[in-house]
Amino acid sequence: MASPSPILDPQTSTPIPTIPQMIETLSDLHKELSTALEKRSATPTQAAGDKIVPAVVEPPAPTQTPEEQQGKKETEQVPEFNGSNETHKDPKVEILLNNIQLLMEALKTMINNRDKKLNVPIQSIKANLDTVIKMVKEAPAGSPLTQKIGEEYLDAINKDMRTLKFQIPSYRRLSLAKTTAHFGDRGSNTRKPDEFFRLPNLYGVDVFDESPAFKEIQTFYNGFDDLLKKCFLYFAVFPENVVLKKRFLTYWWIGEDLLDASGTGDSSPENKAGMILQKFADKGLIVPVKEEQKKVKKKFRMPPLVRSAAIKLATAERFLKYDSGDNPTCESSSCDRIFLVKGGGFHPPEAPTKNQKLEEKMGTIFNVSQPFPDSALEWLAKQGVIDIRTTKVVEWLLKLRNLKVLYLGRWQSEVDDEEHVVEVESLEFLEGLKKMKKLRLLSLQGIFWINELPNSINRLCDLRVLDLKCCYNLEKLPGGIGSLKSLTHLDVTGCYMLNGMPKSISRLTQLRVLKGFITGKSSLNYLKGLKKLRKLSINTSSHDFPNDNDLRVLRDLGEHGELQNLAIVWVAQEVKSNQQPPETARGMFVQNFSKQFSKVTVPPNDETLELPKKLEKLELECLRVEELPNWLNPDNLKTLKKLYIRGGSLKKLGDKKWEAAEVVRLKYMTELQIDWRELQNSFPKLSYLQKVKCPRVTFCPCDANGVWIKP
Repeated sequence: MASPSPILDPQTSTPIPTIPQMIETLSDLHKELSTALEKRSATPTQAAGDKIVPAVVEPPAPTQTPEEQQGKKETEQVPEFNGSNETHKDPKVEILLNNIQLLMEALKTMINNRDKKLNVPIQSIKANLDTVIKMVKEAPAGSPLTQKIGEEYLDAINKDMRTLKFQIPSYRRLSLAKTTAHFGDRGSNTRKPDEFFRLPNLYGVDVFDESPAFKEIQTFYNGFDDLLKKCFLYFAVFPENVVLKKRFLTYWWIGEDLLDASGTGDSSPENKAGMILQKFADKGLIVPVKEEQKKVKKKFRMPPLVRSAAIKLATAERFLKYDSGDNPTCESSSCDRIFLVKGGGFHPPEAPTKNQKLEEKMGTIFNVSQPFPDSALEWLAKQGVIDIRTTKVVEWLLKLRNLKVLYLGRWQSEVDDEEHVVEVESLEFLEGLKKMKKLRLLSLQGIFWINELPNSINRLCDLRVLDLKCCYNLEKLPGGIGSLKSLTHLDVTGCYMLNGMPKSISRLTQLRVLKGFITGKSSLNYLKGLKKLRKLSINTSSHDFPNDNDLRVLRDLGEHGELQNLAIVWVAQEVKSNQQPPETARGMFVQNFSKQFSKVTVPPNDETLELPKKLEKLELECLRVEELPNWLNPDNLKTLKKLYIRGGSLKKLGDKKWEAAEVVRLKYMTELQIDWRELQNSFPKLSYLQKVKCPRVTFCPCDANGVWIKP
């Protein structure tokens, strides 16, 4: 029988290999890599006279040919030695070998097909495997293997493997079955559960359209009003199984003009976002994340199946598209959003700005996974061309006059995750913001090396949200920040280098939420003009805070002079920049301060002024007194529903009752002495109690997380 004529790639005029040829190539590479690894692990130990023991090799898969099965041995002699240098047990190399085997098995189900789309990633895998094999052969015996190979080659191969997973239906089935079987192994190299229970991404599979699961989700979606539909589509942007915080989603929806940043009461953006998320949770479209059984859920995940449906719906609505590497990208025919992702190589293969004039219609630039957002913006400005003679990033940003959202910082809830570190080399790109008269959201959250903001920020006349949370290197805010007349949310929480606030902050008359106000070189008098403030958090190193004047200012703040949410943190004056505590180490941070202040004595406070009467939530951290001060009078706080106290020297809660308090959290209160019966008497409406490391708070019927919830 005559062999079929070769099919040529129309772009390169080179033959596209058949599926058997692809399998043969991968098989040769698999054997060569396995041989190189065996020789590398055997040589040093055999020379030293180490003991040789048989190692069990996994039997061939049922889909292998008889010839391939004969090539496998049930057992083979391999050296036994201890330590991290056991090359044949390196988890990443083992995963790589397993994936190659899975890919060969999947290709056998497509034995009669030729597909250029398969050829491109397979040729890329071949090129990278050739390099890996060469590095394995040249690497010194006994050295850490993955360091010698180079993470970039393993990442590139894994990316191509994912690309093929989406294009070969049987790959997904084989991969799921294979990894589920391996999960039963409880050895030292057992992989994390989330590596095994990820459903395949079904949004690219035609049969998913007709599945009952997708039709049910589609029915929910079609029954939503326009606002709910739009908010639901935003979940399609994020990777599988990630945790999303209500705060972050609220900010983004404000930026996209879906929520009214100036809303009050039940119409405040925070309450509206909470109601939207609750509706999604009621339908099972998102799942609240358990946080020590918190009463109010503020973190959510979207199940993989729902995510696939969300991507399919978002694609149909031209909200976004997804590339073959499972990355969100813009919809080329009507692009108004650009997503920055960590691409294969340094950047995605083609810039979305190439051959398109997006300046007039672009509304959002969002950083999904790019660790160097300034470089990504420069790459977009140059349309993917690396040439210093082409457009500079500042010149390009000056053209984006309709941009509403510029989210360059981190959105991940765990801010200490090294995998998601974001940093910039230069702040020059921020000069390109000064003509963005429609920008509503600017987020630089968690970006390293931002030590100050240029005055160009002051020209963002429509800015509603300025998110600078956890910019650890930020030393000062622009003196003219008061020019941001529309600003409603300012977050500088975790900016430990700041030692004061600009006086012009008093001109931010629309401000509703201010997190992280510093009293170091600034006075609470700067807040006197903020009559619409409803949420305020304060960091202070002053021993006598709040004094008479501070209490007067606090009393007059807020909507109709009624502040609703107040947090006060007393910090040590000697805290310097090299002692910046990460967000996730907050508990240890509080405990350390508690120890520092446990011996501090403060003169009795005879002031008659008290906290705002309409407070609904009060948080006190590292309170420096042993008994409740006069300004903290339960009789005056008739509407207070939530009381959180962390650290400090407090020994007693007094004899007065907190009539309205329903939720109480006590953390790191080493000096506080009270039993369960006294707590119930002090908080007659108590429905939720959490106590963490409070050894003298006794006899409370809390669970293992220190939580008690009223039946």
